[in-house]
Amino acid sequence: MKRIVAGILSALLILMPLFLQQDMTAKGSPIDHHLFSSLSESGLTSHDPIAISGDNDFIQQGWPGAGTPNNPFLIENLRVVSDITCISIQNVESHFIIRNCYLWHRPEYQSYHRSEGEAISIVGSANGTITDSVIESDTSGLYISESGMIHVTDSIISGYQAAIGQPSRGADLRGSSNCIIEDSFFTLWRTGLNLIGSNYTSIANCTIVENGYGIELIGGYWNKIMDSTVVRNEVIGITLMDNSNNSIYGNRIESAYDWDGPNTWDDNVSLGNGWRDYSGTGTYSIPGDSNSFDRYPWLCADLSYAIKDRIGPRIDHEIWLTITMTSILYHPMHQFYATVTDDSEVDTVLVFYRFSEEPEYRIGEMNKTSDQSATYVFQTRTPDPYDGSVNYYYRANDSLGNIRDTDVDYIYWHGPPPYGTLVILVGLATSAVVLFLVIGYFMSRKSAQSS
Repeated sequence: MKRIVAGILSALLILMPLFLQQDMTAKGSPIDHHLFSSLSESGLTSHDPIAISGDNDFIQQGWPGAGTPNNPFLIENLRVVSDITCISIQNVESHFIIRNCYLWHRPEYQSYHRSEGEAISIVGSANGTITDSVIESDTSGLYISESGMIHVTDSIISGYQAAIGQPSRGADLRGSSNCIIEDSFFTLWRTGLNLIGSNYTSIANCTIVENGYGIELIGGYWNKIMDSTVVRNEVIGITLMDNSNNSIYGNRIESAYDWDGPNTWDDNVSLGNGWRDYSGTGTYSIPGDSNSFDRYPWLCADLSYAIKDRIGPRIDHEIWLTITMTSILYHPMHQFYATVTDDSEVDTVLVFYRFSEEPEYRIGEMNKTSDQSATYVFQTRTPDPYDGSVNYYYRANDSLGNIRDTDVDYIYWHGPPPYGTLVILVGLATSAVVLFLVIGYFMSRKSAQSS
């Protein structure tokens, strides 16, 4: 009988760690990159979406300027966040400038549906300039249709990581001509720049990086791609289809296809393009059916140096909620993890979080898991052991001062309070004591009867 009691107690001791080590891990769904800069929080005036339908709307809505080349209408220093088109301009011939604006075209908060429209839509218009602005969207950054003489310069046009698999475009030009896109940064789109049926347009000194497709020219003529960096795009860097007489030179390119042609992949004098896989001698054959060649190529094996780092670090993240042995008497542990990389150097990584209905975000500085790792971690205990949500987002900045936020995400934990484990253990211990007393009682009776 003593062996039976000892066996029961041993079994309880063996099973006890199973109750002490409850793993109730929950993983928050990763969300997409969101640019953050001085434009997004300070120095700007928040504004509702803007719709201009004709030249007179500039006057009626009170925008400064006269619409002339020397005194254009001005839309400037604004912050527009909307799930519809942020700025829509139609049927305008007056000169206008969109300057120093932060436009965030995003889905409705916590909605899984893609937003409608674009950050900027220009249709049937001419003589417009977009400059010194930060533009974000999950569908299209710039939509320019049946328009001409539109100039985009010194701007950042960013999509979302998930948008690579969606029909999203950084700049989408359709049936437009004589446009200039220069000194701008396109990233995180299915297609960085998409030109369909557009002619006499120049893309110059741009960085097109980490998209699905870098640049697509379809059905257009006499366009130029010059002095740009088109690298780290998942599918292909530059694609030419059903077009001819386009010129591509002075660029750093990882990959390209030319399906029709003829197109020129150098300046007809001495300047071609830098290619990662160039052999170092002779011409460079462009893949595709056009039999095109770069007659003056150069080897550009390391393309990372050519990337102009104009955006904050890339942030891939998750959150874990774990109840362990130490959580029996305390609240469960939230562990925030983020993998953060940058083309320059990561400086600081922060997590902003709040539990349930807390009015203000708490701020936690994340630390590297090791010197060689790109993973950062911050952990804290929830103040509420019952059901509740955790809202959180991450912010990282690099050594150049570029900053990036993620959007706000949340997880909801539903389960027993931490002291539920203690109740179970107390119950098991009580059962063991009762069992021991019962067995002792019967053993005593049996001993008394035998005597």
